[in-house]
Amino acid sequence: MGIYLYLNQRAFLYYPTPRFTTPFEEMKLQNDGECINVIVLNKGEENAILYFGGNAESIAKSSKHIASQFPRLTIYLMDYRGYGSSTGIPTEEGFYSDALRLYDTVKSKHSNISIGGRSLGSGIATYVAACREVSKLVLITPYDSVLNVAQGRFPIYPISLLLKEKYDSLDRVKDIKAKTLVVIAELDRVIPRERTQKLIEAFDWAQLDVIEIPDRGHIDISSDEKYDQIMREFIGDG
Repeated sequence: MGIYLYLNQRAFLYYPTPRFTTPFEEMKLQNDGECINVIVLNKGEENAILYFGGNAESIAKSSKHIASQFPRLTIYLMDYRGYGSSTGIPTEEGFYSDALRLYDTVKSKHSNISIGGRSLGSGIATYVAACREVSKLVLITPYDSVLNVAQGRFPIYPISLLLKEKYDSLDRVKDIKAKTLVVIAELDRVIPRERTQKLIEAFDWAQLDVIEIPDRGHIDISSDEKYDQIMREFIGDG
């Protein structure tokens, strides 16, 4: 079983979504020999949000709703490598490289850039926030590290020796200066509360807001009307 987990670990972590056509403009980033697709919402606004979705989230299908959430902000939705219209194979280092390339490409167009990350994407969001200047950071159903989540799920195996991609957000908190919001789903069965709590405890409380949405799980948290209100109030105009 341990050998099976080691050989198939990417299948547990990544669930690439197919291409989905939207009415919005798309931007192509060339990075490390790959072509990364980025959906651009509300183009031309002064401030912007970079949003990194979950491991099976189709950002294209969510694009209309996200555009309506923040009508005064330009929003960049990145198809991960191997997802949607982007080429390549999903990897942690590849995702980080693409995310920084996106930030560096659009930074000159905006006064402020905020970052949002959901589930798997929260690890990418913390990476960008630790490496670049960020106005605000939103982490939705986040974890301290994928390594710790996996170790809790498979306690009899030495996961630290088996797992290649660890998405260690906890280690990066010390380098994050942005005002940060953590949004928790009360009934989350995918990311254990302990894993989110460890991440929360690593932040300076002066920079952190934590909100729990009751009666919602890992998947349906964004369907709650409180979710949109929380996001708009925290992000504001960027």
